[in-house]
Amino acid sequence: MFPPRCVSGTRIWTESGEAPQVPNPLCETAPGCGEWKRPMIDNPNHKGKWKSPMIDNPNYQGVWKPRKVANPVFFEDLQPFRMSAFSAVGLELWSMTNDIFFDNFFITDDRSTAERWANDGWGLKKAAEGAADPGLATQMLNAAEERPWLWVVYKSSGSVEGQLSLDLLQEEFKESGPPTRPSAAEGKSDGEESPAEKEEEKEEEEAEKEEEEETAEEKLEDDVLRRSPRNRKVRKD
Repeated sequence: MFPPRCVSGTRIWTESGEAPQVPNPLCETAPGCGEWKRPMIDNPNHKGKWKSPMIDNPNYQGVWKPRKVANPVFFEDLQPFRMSAFSAVGLELWSMTNDIFFDNFFITDDRSTAERWANDGWGLKKAAEGAADPGLATQMLNAAEERPWLWVVYKSSGSVEGQLSLDLLQEEFKESGPPTRPSAAEGKSDGEESPAEKEEEKEEEEAEKEEEEETAEEKLEDDVLRRSPRNRKVRKD
C-alpha cells in the first residue's frame, strides 16, 4: 500500500505503485503530443513472413497408404442364392429409438418384388393398426372429458373438428341421456371414511413416525462416534 498522492488538489489512491496519469490540456491541440510509438523504417529486403525452406526429396512417392497384402483365399460369390438353406438371422443394431420390431425377412435382388411383398404383409398390418386407432374427433372428445373448458375453445374456434365434436356429443347425449349427478346422501357417504379406514391410516402414520425417530437416533449416534477423540487420527508432523 502506497501513501496517497495529491494532484491538483484531489487525493488519488494508487495501489499498483505507479504514478497516476493526469491529462494535459495543452497536448490536445499541440502537434506531436499523445502516446509515443516507435517509428517504423522501411526495409527494402523484406520478403514477407519467414518460412522454412523446402528441399526436394528424390525418393518421394506420394501420400503414404497402408500396403495391401494379397489374400490367396479371397473369392467372390456371384450366385449367393444358391447357398445352403438357413432358418435364422442374427442382427446387431445400435439405435436411439425404442420399440423397434421385426416380424419377417425377405431377401431378393428385385426392388419391385420386395415392395409388393411388403405391401401384401406389412402394409395390411399397418392399415389394420391405423383403423383401430381413435380418430381426431374421438381424441377431442376424450380430451374434453378431462378438461371441460375445451368445449369453449371448440365452440369459439368455429373449426370443422370442433363442430364435429359437438355434433357427436349431442348424438351421444340423445342415445344415453345426460349424465346424472349423485344425490347428497350418496356424496356424503362417499366422502366419509369408515372407522376401520381411519384406524388403518392412524396405524400407518404412527409407523412412519417411529421409523423417522429411529433414523434420527441412528444419525445422532453416528455423529457422536464420528466426533469422538478416539476416532481422530494423530498428526504426524
